[in-house]
Amino acid sequence: MTSATTSERLLQLAQTRRDCLLRVSRYGAGQIALIEQGDMGRLLTLLAEKSRELETLTQVDEQLKPFRDLPLKSHDWSSEQDRADCRKLLDESEAIMKEILAQEKESETKLAARRTDVSQQLQTLQGANQASTAYANNAPVGGHRLDLSTGS
Repeated sequence: MTSATTSERLLQLAQTRRDCLLRVSRYGAGQIALIEQGDMGRLLTLLAEKSRELETLTQVDEQLKPFRDLPLKSHDWSSEQDRADCRKLLDESEAIMKEILAQEKESETKLAARRTDVSQQLQTLQGANQASTAYANNAPVGGHRLDLSTGS
């Protein structure tokens, strides 16, 4: 059996992990919205903030490693409520993680579509620029004019 302080630590880490995952999920929702808006500047800022949150999540997951192979029942819980709370937090974390993975897929799809749209716009602009350049190259240069005056 593990000590009560270890169980309290597990409960605290489970809470921290769940809260961290909620923040990552909020960043994911914002990420999707910014991609839809085409606001790449704000998207990059959000991704930097999300990256810091993911670093925190990695640290929490590292601290949870010693608990991964131990069933919750094997801990010396100070109360049955603490054990139930820990189970609930871990279950919620898994559900949020699935949501985050779905958000990442959606973001990837939307970003690829945005990239295709921008590429097509650039090709259209390039074609218009080429047509404009070709027209300018074939336009008569200043010396050729039609003389409509009468020469009597």
